[in-house]
Amino acid sequence: MEAKKLRPLVSVICLVYNHEKFIEKCLSSIYNQKTNFNFNVFILDDSSVDNSKQVVESFIKPSKKCEFIYIRHVKNIGMQANFLYGLKNANGKYIALLDGDDYWIDEYKLQKQITYLENNPKSAGCFHDVITVDENHEVISEKYFIPQRNKYNFIQNLKELKSSYATCSLVFRRKVLVNMPNWYKNIPCDFTTDILITQFGTLDYLPETMAAYRIHKGGVWQGSQKEKHFAEMAYRYLILLKSGQFKQQKSIILNEYLTAQRKLVAFQMKKSEKLKTIKKVFSDFSLFSFVPYKFIYLVAKDYIHYKK
Repeated sequence: MEAKKLRPLVSVICLVYNHEKFIEKCLSSIYNQKTNFNFNVFILDDSSVDNSKQVVESFIKPSKKCEFIYIRHVKNIGMQANFLYGLKNANGKYIALLDGDDYWIDEYKLQKQITYLENNPKSAGCFHDVITVDENHEVISEKYFIPQRNKYNFIQNLKELKSSYATCSLVFRRKVLVNMPNWYKNIPCDFTTDILITQFGTLDYLPETMAAYRIHKGGVWQGSQKEKHFAEMAYRYLILLKSGQFKQQKSIILNEYLTAQRKLVAFQMKKSEKLKTIKKVFSDFSLFSFVPYKFIYLVAKDYIHYKK
Protein backbone atom coordinates (compact mmCIF):
# COMPACT_ATOMS: atom_id res chain seq x y z
CA MET A 1 0.00 0.00 0.00
CA GLU A 2 1.35 3.41 -0.92
CA ALA A 3 1.76 6.16 1.65
CA LYS A 4 -1.07 8.67 1.66
CA LYS A 5 -0.54 11.58 -0.67
CA LEU A 6 -2.41 14.02 1.54
CA ARG A 7 -0.46 17.14 2.39
CA PRO A 8 1.65 16.33 5.46
CA LEU A 9 1.29 18.31 8.65
CA VAL A 10 5.00 17.77 9.40
CA SER A 11 8.08 17.42 7.22
CA VAL A 12 11.06 15.69 8.84
CA ILE A 13 14.47 16.65 7.43
CA CYS A 14 17.02 13.88 7.85
CA LEU A 15 20.55 14.73 6.70
CA VAL A 16 22.72 11.74 5.84
CA TYR A 17 26.42 11.44 5.12
CA ASN A 18 28.27 8.17 5.71
CA HIS A 19 25.76 7.05 8.34
CA GLU A 20 25.53 3.38 7.37
CA LYS A 21 26.08 2.31 11.01
CA PHE A 22 23.32 4.52 12.37
CA ILE A 23 20.72 5.37 9.72
CA GLU A 24 18.51 2.30 10.20
CA LYS A 25 18.00 3.09 13.89
CA CYS A 26 17.30 6.72 12.97
CA LEU A 27 14.67 5.83 10.36
CA SER A 28 13.07 3.20 12.61
CA SER A 29 12.56 5.84 15.30
CA ILE A 30 10.74 8.00 12.75
CA TYR A 31 8.68 5.14 11.31
CA ASN A 32 7.53 4.11 14.81
CA GLN A 33 6.10 7.53 15.65
CA LYS A 34 2.45 7.39 16.74
CA THR A 35 0.55 10.42 15.42
CA ASN A 36 -2.97 11.47 14.46
CA PHE A 37 -1.60 13.26 11.38
CA ASN A 38 0.33 12.52 8.18
CA PHE A 39 4.00 13.44 7.84
CA ASN A 40 6.78 12.97 5.31
CA VAL A 41 10.50 12.41 5.69
CA PHE A 42 13.13 13.91 3.40
CA ILE A 43 16.17 11.64 3.63
CA LEU A 44 18.89 13.77 2.05
CA ASP A 45 22.03 11.80 1.29
CA ASP A 46 24.99 14.08 0.54
CA SER A 47 26.65 11.56 -1.79
CA SER A 48 27.78 9.17 0.94
CA VAL A 49 30.75 6.97 0.03
CA ASP A 50 29.77 4.14 2.39
CA ASN A 51 26.71 1.85 2.22
CA SER A 52 24.19 4.44 3.46
CA LYS A 53 22.27 4.26 0.16
CA GLN A 54 21.80 0.51 0.37
CA VAL A 55 20.70 0.66 4.01
CA VAL A 56 18.17 3.43 3.33
CA GLU A 57 16.70 1.80 0.24
CA SER A 58 16.33 -1.55 1.99
CA PHE A 59 14.61 0.11 4.95
CA ILE A 60 12.04 2.28 3.19
CA LYS A 61 8.64 0.70 3.60
CA PRO A 62 5.02 1.79 2.98
CA SER A 63 3.12 3.48 5.77
CA LYS A 64 -0.38 4.89 6.08
CA LYS A 65 0.81 8.08 7.79
CA CYS A 66 4.47 8.45 6.83
CA GLU A 67 6.00 8.96 3.38
CA PHE A 68 9.76 8.48 2.98
CA ILE A 69 11.39 10.53 0.21
CA TYR A 70 14.99 9.52 -0.47
CA ILE A 71 17.18 11.96 -2.40
CA ARG A 72 20.85 11.25 -3.04
CA HIS A 73 22.89 14.13 -4.43
CA VAL A 74 25.09 13.21 -7.40
CA LYS A 75 28.03 14.99 -5.78
CA ASN A 76 28.76 16.22 -2.28
CA ILE A 77 27.32 19.72 -1.72
CA GLY A 78 28.16 20.16 1.97
CA MET A 79 26.05 20.01 5.12
CA GLN A 80 24.71 23.57 4.99
CA ALA A 81 23.70 23.38 1.32
CA ASN A 82 22.06 20.01 1.99
CA PHE A 83 20.15 21.49 4.94
CA LEU A 84 19.02 24.46 2.84
CA TYR A 85 17.84 22.05 0.13
CA GLY A 86 15.69 20.30 2.72
CA LEU A 87 14.20 23.54 4.04
CA LYS A 88 13.28 24.68 0.53
CA ASN A 89 11.57 21.38 -0.32
CA ALA A 90 9.79 20.68 2.96
CA ASN A 91 6.04 21.17 2.52
CA GLY A 92 4.58 20.48 5.95
CA LYS A 93 3.10 23.14 8.22
CA TYR A 94 5.83 22.19 10.67
CA ILE A 95 9.44 21.05 10.24
CA ALA A 96 11.26 18.58 12.46
CA LEU A 97 14.99 17.87 12.31
CA LEU A 98 16.82 14.58 12.80
CA ASP A 99 20.31 13.83 11.49
CA GLY A 100 21.04 10.34 10.27
CA ASP A 101 23.23 9.42 13.24
CA ASP A 102 20.71 10.50 15.90
CA TYR A 103 17.36 8.94 16.80
CA TRP A 104 14.14 9.56 18.74
CA ILE A 105 13.41 7.53 21.87
CA ASP A 106 9.78 8.55 22.50
CA GLU A 107 7.25 7.22 19.99
CA TYR A 108 4.94 10.14 20.81
CA LYS A 109 7.61 12.82 20.37
CA LEU A 110 6.19 14.37 17.20
CA GLN A 111 2.62 14.19 18.50
CA LYS A 112 3.57 15.92 21.77
CA GLN A 113 5.42 18.77 20.07
CA ILE A 114 2.78 19.36 17.39
CA THR A 115 0.02 19.34 20.01
CA TYR A 116 1.99 21.90 22.01
CA LEU A 117 2.52 24.21 19.04
CA GLU A 118 -1.10 23.90 17.91
CA ASN A 119 -2.20 24.94 21.40
CA ASN A 120 0.37 27.75 21.75
CA PRO A 121 0.12 30.01 18.68
CA LYS A 122 2.63 32.53 20.09
CA SER A 123 5.33 29.84 20.10
CA ALA A 124 7.21 29.54 16.79
CA GLY A 125 9.07 26.39 17.77
CA CYS A 126 9.84 24.02 20.61
CA PHE A 127 12.58 21.61 21.67
CA HIS A 128 13.30 19.19 24.51
CA ASP A 129 16.13 17.48 26.31
CA VAL A 130 18.04 14.45 24.98
CA ILE A 131 20.32 11.71 26.17
CA THR A 132 23.78 11.51 24.64
CA VAL A 133 25.13 8.24 23.25
CA ASP A 134 28.41 7.07 21.75
CA GLU A 135 29.08 5.25 18.49
CA ASN A 136 28.06 1.94 20.09
CA HIS A 137 24.71 3.29 21.38
CA GLU A 138 26.02 3.34 24.95
CA VAL A 139 24.55 6.16 27.04
CA ILE A 140 27.06 8.87 27.94
CA SER A 141 24.70 11.18 29.79
CA GLU A 142 21.01 11.19 30.69
CA LYS A 143 20.83 14.98 30.39
CA TYR A 144 22.21 17.39 27.80
CA PHE A 145 20.44 20.75 28.08
CA ILE A 146 20.29 22.91 31.21
CA PRO A 147 17.44 25.43 30.77
CA GLN A 148 17.60 28.99 32.05
CA ARG A 149 13.90 29.42 31.26
CA ASN A 150 11.10 27.65 29.41
CA LYS A 151 10.48 30.28 26.73
CA TYR A 152 13.16 32.17 24.78
CA ASN A 153 12.43 35.34 22.85
CA PHE A 154 14.76 36.89 20.27
CA ILE A 155 17.06 38.64 22.78
CA GLN A 156 17.16 35.69 25.17
CA ASN A 157 18.02 33.46 22.25
CA LEU A 158 20.95 35.72 21.31
CA LYS A 159 22.30 36.08 24.83
CA GLU A 160 21.43 32.79 26.51
CA LEU A 161 20.24 29.95 24.29
CA LYS A 162 22.81 30.21 21.45
CA SER A 163 21.69 26.89 19.91
CA SER A 164 22.97 25.03 22.97
CA TYR A 165 20.32 22.31 22.73
CA ALA A 166 20.39 19.29 20.41
CA THR A 167 18.75 20.02 17.05
CA CYS A 168 17.31 16.50 16.89
CA SER A 169 14.77 17.81 19.42
CA LEU A 170 13.59 20.82 17.36
CA VAL A 171 10.19 21.29 15.70
CA PHE A 172 9.22 24.68 14.29
CA ARG A 173 6.66 26.39 12.07
CA ARG A 174 7.58 26.39 8.39
CA LYS A 175 6.22 29.94 8.04
CA VAL A 176 9.45 31.28 9.59
CA LEU A 177 11.13 30.41 6.28
CA VAL A 178 8.82 32.60 4.18
CA ASN A 179 10.86 35.38 2.52
CA MET A 180 14.08 33.68 3.62
CA PRO A 181 16.70 36.47 3.93
CA ASN A 182 19.94 36.32 1.95
CA TRP A 183 22.09 36.38 5.09
CA TYR A 184 20.43 33.15 6.21
CA LYS A 185 21.09 31.49 2.85
CA ASN A 186 24.80 32.27 3.36
CA ILE A 187 24.95 30.32 6.62
CA PRO A 188 21.92 28.08 7.25
CA CYS A 189 22.61 26.31 10.53
CA ASP A 190 21.11 25.64 13.95
CA PHE A 191 22.04 29.08 15.33
CA THR A 192 20.71 31.13 12.41
CA THR A 193 17.58 28.96 12.24
CA ASP A 194 16.89 29.88 15.86
CA ILE A 195 17.32 33.54 14.88
CA LEU A 196 14.61 33.14 12.23
CA ILE A 197 12.33 31.23 14.61
CA THR A 198 12.49 33.80 17.40
CA GLN A 199 11.61 36.61 15.01
CA PHE A 200 8.18 35.00 14.69
CA GLY A 201 7.58 33.99 18.30
CA THR A 202 9.18 32.26 21.25
CA LEU A 203 11.28 29.12 21.11
CA ASP A 204 10.04 26.96 23.98
CA TYR A 205 11.64 24.22 26.05
CA LEU A 206 9.56 21.14 26.88
CA PRO A 207 10.87 19.39 30.02
CA GLU A 208 10.96 15.88 28.57
CA THR A 209 13.73 13.65 27.20
CA MET A 210 12.63 12.33 23.80
CA ALA A 211 15.71 11.83 21.61
CA ALA A 212 19.27 10.52 21.55
CA TYR A 213 22.09 12.77 20.34
CA ARG A 214 25.19 10.92 19.23
CA ILE A 215 28.64 12.21 20.19
CA HIS A 216 31.45 10.94 17.98
CA LYS A 217 35.15 10.80 18.74
CA GLY A 218 36.84 14.12 18.06
CA GLY A 219 33.69 16.13 18.70
CA VAL A 220 33.41 19.90 18.50
CA TRP A 221 34.84 20.52 21.97
CA GLN A 222 38.04 18.58 21.41
CA GLY A 223 41.44 19.74 20.17
CA SER A 224 41.50 21.96 17.11
CA GLN A 225 37.70 21.58 16.79
CA LYS A 226 37.33 23.93 19.75
CA GLU A 227 39.14 26.64 17.77
CA LYS A 228 36.82 26.04 14.82
CA HIS A 229 33.82 26.38 17.15
CA PHE A 230 34.93 29.81 18.39
CA ALA A 231 35.67 30.93 14.83
CA GLU A 232 32.28 29.68 13.62
CA MET A 233 30.42 31.49 16.41
CA ALA A 234 32.26 34.74 15.66
CA TYR A 235 31.47 34.35 11.96
CA ARG A 236 27.77 33.78 12.66
CA TYR A 237 27.50 37.01 14.65
CA LEU A 238 29.51 38.79 11.96
CA ILE A 239 26.97 37.69 9.33
CA LEU A 240 24.17 39.16 11.45
CA LEU A 241 26.04 42.45 11.79
CA LYS A 242 26.76 42.64 8.06
CA SER A 243 23.12 41.95 7.18
CA GLY A 244 22.02 45.35 8.48
CA GLN A 245 18.72 43.80 9.52
CA PHE A 246 19.21 43.90 13.27
CA LYS A 247 19.86 47.57 13.98
CA GLN A 248 17.98 47.60 17.28
CA GLN A 249 19.92 44.59 18.51
CA LYS A 250 23.27 45.69 17.07
CA SER A 251 24.93 46.39 20.43
CA ILE A 252 23.96 42.94 21.76
CA ILE A 253 25.13 41.16 18.62
CA LEU A 254 28.36 43.16 18.59
CA ASN A 255 29.08 42.25 22.20
CA GLU A 256 28.49 38.54 21.49
CA TYR A 257 30.72 38.80 18.40
CA LEU A 258 33.54 40.38 20.39
CA THR A 259 33.18 37.77 23.13
CA ALA A 260 33.52 34.97 20.59
CA GLN A 261 36.49 36.73 18.96
CA ARG A 262 38.21 37.15 22.29
CA LYS A 263 37.83 33.43 23.03
CA LEU A 264 39.28 32.68 19.61
CA VAL A 265 42.15 35.10 20.17
CA ALA A 266 42.92 33.61 23.59
CA PHE A 267 42.88 30.08 22.20
CA GLN A 268 45.13 30.95 19.26
CA MET A 269 47.55 32.90 21.44
CA LYS A 270 48.12 29.72 23.38
CA LYS A 271 49.38 28.31 20.08
CA SER A 272 51.69 31.32 19.56
CA GLU A 273 49.77 32.68 16.57
CA LYS A 274 49.64 36.14 18.14
CA LEU A 275 50.44 38.52 15.27
CA LYS A 276 48.41 36.59 12.68
CA THR A 277 45.42 36.43 15.04
CA ILE A 278 45.44 40.12 15.93
CA LYS A 279 45.66 41.18 12.27
CA LYS A 280 42.69 38.96 11.39
CA VAL A 281 40.55 40.24 14.26
CA PHE A 282 41.13 43.91 13.59
CA SER A 283 40.51 43.53 9.86
CA ASP A 284 36.84 42.91 10.72
CA PHE A 285 36.45 46.25 12.49
CA SER A 286 35.95 48.14 9.23
CA LEU A 287 32.31 47.18 9.67
CA PHE A 288 31.85 49.46 12.62
CA SER A 289 31.75 53.23 13.00
CA PHE A 290 33.93 53.04 16.10
CA VAL A 291 36.82 51.01 17.44
CA PRO A 292 35.85 48.81 20.42
CA TYR A 293 38.61 50.01 22.75
CA LYS A 294 37.50 47.70 25.53
CA PHE A 295 38.14 44.74 23.25
CA ILE A 296 41.60 46.07 22.33
CA TYR A 297 42.35 46.24 26.05
CA LEU A 298 41.17 42.65 26.58
CA VAL A 299 43.18 41.35 23.61
CA ALA A 300 46.26 43.16 24.94
CA LYS A 301 45.62 41.63 28.35
CA ASP A 302 45.46 38.14 26.80
CA TYR A 303 48.63 38.84 24.83
CA ILE A 304 50.57 39.81 27.96
CA HIS A 305 49.19 36.79 29.84
CA TYR A 306 50.14 34.20 27.19
CA LYS A 307 53.46 35.84 26.38
CA LYS A 308 54.77 34.93 29.81
